[in-house]
Amino acid sequence: MEPSIKLGTESNGGYRNITISNCTCMWSSGLAFEEVDQGSMENICVTNIAMEHVHHYPIYITTGCRNRGPKEVTQPSSARNIQISNIIATDCDSLCSIIVTGMNDEPIRNVWLSNIRLTFRGRN
Repeated sequence: MEPSIKLGTESNGGYRNITISNCTCMWSSGLAFEEVDQGSMENICVTNIAMEHVHHYPIYITTGCRNRGPKEVTQPSSARNIQISNIIATDCDSLCSIIVTGMNDEPIRNVWLSNIRLTFRGRN
């Protein structure tokens, strides 16, 4: 199942200055923001998102190093200035939540999470 909204994985040059708002998504894997190819993701604003029947992570932010970027690029992947607010996700997978993972040598910086409500499916 693909994410409702996904930026990255395959993003050698990175991405910046993106706003996503006022979306309703059903039967998906939530929000995914990934930079693992030596680029930079920055100045991302996500607000007013409703998701129902969320498989895997409602919110997933990661950086990494797959060594698949251009050989001329030597800086590690980076992420900064990510704002996520006014999110409602219902019927979420009970084994997953919000994941934010960076790298030791280049931590993720300035992530704001506010007014987020996640409801997980229970067990019988």
